[in-house]
Amino acid sequence: MEKHTFGKEYGFQTRAVHTGNDVDAETGAIKRPITMANSYALPYDPSDLNWSSAGKNLYTRNGGSNQQYLQEKLASLEGGEDCIVLASGVAALSGLFFALLESGDHVVFSSVTYIA
Repeated sequence: MEKHTFGKEYGFQTRAVHTGNDVDAETGAIKRPITMANSYALPYDPSDLNWSSAGKNLYTRNGGSNQQYLQEKLASLEGGEDCIVLASGVAALSGLFFALLESGDHVVFSSVTYIA
């Protein structure tokens, strides 16, 4: 599937409607279809797969087509280079903390914040 991303030179409405809406190579649909799969075909010998890879559809917890399309559209609308979409606020907080904090760092947040 050819990827078309509309940059900042286009208005918000144009990017909201058109970013990511490419012709689907498999079906010929002019809008990307919603993929209702929760797992994907693996190679005969999956022993050398990187199960944490976000670039290949392996399992929906790692990401999938729908998530990739949404990330592409949101990055375009926000004017960002890339975007990450997570399933919950707890996942977002965990991802943020594990990516940016080091041992000994301190975090200040509201007492009503849920942390698992």
